Amino acid sequence: MPLTDGQTEAKKPVSGFATENQQPERRASVMTADSGHPRLPLLRAIGEMRAALKEGYGFPGDADAFEANLAHEIDYADPADMSGVIRLVEEFRGRVLARQDPAFSASVAAAIAEIQAARRMDQ
Repeated sequence: MPLTDGQTEAKKPVSGFATENQQPERRASVMTADSGHPRLPLLRAIGEMRAALKEGYGFPGDADAFEANLAHEIDYADPADMSGVIRLVEEFRGRVLARQDPAFSASVAAAIAEIQAARRMDQ
């Protein structure tokens, strides 16, 4: 639609940041069934990671561990190198996905059973 006199074109946020009169883009709160993890929150932003961990999607204690490690990484990071924060987010994203994957739980249970069987045979 063409602009008339006195109208200005709304500026889009730069690098995902909202300008004064704009709201940040809202993201869907769940992944699709095609992702392999239906009903799992999106994990693209630190806020989404925090929300997923607080809602119990990770392993017990992950929410507190993430917050403590994130604070440490930010406090000691060079502003030009946030690779520690990136590594941390990737690590906890993997933990959330593993915790919600039924095949992961089955694999852990099978490994525990094998170890227990091997210990019984050694005795």
